[in-house]
Amino acid sequence: MDSPIKKPRVVAFEVTRRCQMNCVHCRASADADFKDELDTPRCKKIIKSIADYNRCVLIFTGGEPFERADIFDLIDYANSCGLMISLATCGYNFDRSKAEKLKKAGVLTLSFSLDSDEASQHDNFRQTGGAFEKTLNAIDIAKNTGLKFQINTTVTKLNFNKLDKFEKLAENLGAYCFNPFMLVPAGRAKQLSDIALTAREHEKTLKTVADLKEKSKIDVRFTCAPRFAPIFKEKYPASKKKAFGCLAAGDFAFISYAGDVQTCGFLNVSAGNILQSGSFGQIWENSDYLNSIRQKKFSGKCGYCNHIEICGGCRARASARNNDYLASDPLCSYINLPTGLATVSLPKVAAMEKTNPVSTLVAAHIEEDKISEVAHAINSLADVSHNYLRKHHYNLWFTLKASDWSRIDRTVRDLSKKFKTEFLSLPTTRHRKLDSSAIKRHSPPDNYNALFCCNAPADILESAAKFLCDLPQVSHCYERKTLPDWPYNLYVMMHEKDTMRIEKIVDDFVKKFGIKQFQVLHTVKSLKK
Repeated sequence: MDSPIKKPRVVAFEVTRRCQMNCVHCRASADADFKDELDTPRCKKIIKSIADYNRCVLIFTGGEPFERADIFDLIDYANSCGLMISLATCGYNFDRSKAEKLKKAGVLTLSFSLDSDEASQHDNFRQTGGAFEKTLNAIDIAKNTGLKFQINTTVTKLNFNKLDKFEKLAENLGAYCFNPFMLVPAGRAKQLSDIALTAREHEKTLKTVADLKEKSKIDVRFTCAPRFAPIFKEKYPASKKKAFGCLAAGDFAFISYAGDVQTCGFLNVSAGNILQSGSFGQIWENSDYLNSIRQKKFSGKCGYCNHIEICGGCRARASARNNDYLASDPLCSYINLPTGLATVSLPKVAAMEKTNPVSTLVAAHIEEDKISEVAHAINSLADVSHNYLRKHHYNLWFTLKASDWSRIDRTVRDLSKKFKTEFLSLPTTRHRKLDSSAIKRHSPPDNYNALFCCNAPADILESAAKFLCDLPQVSHCYERKTLPDWPYNLYVMMHEKDTMRIEKIVDDFVKKFGIKQFQVLHTVKSLKK
């Protein structure tokens, strides 16, 4: 890194995924029967590891933190470690006794959620009868106890045109802050595409909230909407109020219910586990994953955007759409051309995105007597570019492209159903090398190629990938999504004169880096080019 790594000002700790509500948008897919939360000693180990690295604000979140019988013990322990405490609650089991304990413990702030100003709509969104009334009652208790609190609102098509009413409601209820959250397709929210904002609606909402922030008597923030920072700065350049882009891997960290360090709760990628390593600080500073986000080496329009430093794009949304957390934020409608700072219209953005379809590598086990039939069906698909028969249980491998991931998923499902065998989709999470000269130099049938894939642990992934990319025999190098029965994250195409030479390269590599899990899939036949 070129500059010192910033220690997080705020860390959210997901102490449980247990909750009596069944909210349609819950990123944790929390439920009443969750059993796998950490016990008190392990939670305290995590808390101490955070405090040893930085005396920051610690948010206890869930699920519903009050579902834990030891929540006040954890709050007291965090206080004794020098951490400042906040708590996010659904409010359904909040009472004066809890409020007074929180006040006595010196808790800085609470957060409550209101997703509508109408009881029926809020209760429907939370899939819990009486949720609206219980939340208002909890807010009233907090206010009368002298606790500082904020109001959170998940922004969807159901409410984005009423945010001015929400801000006024938060102000009238006595909140110190109104904090809209832009819907992110994580957890149960993956199924909410019908109420997710379009790019146009998103842009309009950002400008609306910018106006609210400048004029409101209380603080107004916008979470999971990093483009809000440049929008606010452009509309109100002289304002003394601050707006922030994505805080991932910088000012904010998230600790999962299992002890994994994440950028946020919406991006389920672990930088390392505190209970296994024993050190939050070591994970925070040494993770290749976190450092790749800090370096902002993003692809697509995020990669050359002039707002990269103050925005950064939503990494969780990029991952959900493209299976690549370094890809462009798909909800953002702004773009500046690499040759200058000129902007283009939304139709132009859409046209550019169509020219950059998503793709995945698909594998399947096909019985020998069906290979010709299946290969013909696959090759007839317009979006299949390459198709290979390889020497392995998974013997058919092809590249599938589409305009979006829903089309990819649908095609894979249809193929699995049609041929009564599982087709594995292995989308790219990071592109590392594409050398066309290597392909031309070692092109079958004159020479030989094979697909090599391995499970490279996080602590050696960067160096292992660099080693492979530096080999002249390697034409392609990608990181790909792993599956429970296929745990390989690093893939390369190797080209040589015969199988023995490829085996020698693989043998040297796995010995050098101590790789335990790997596969060499020798090419039998190219079925389509």
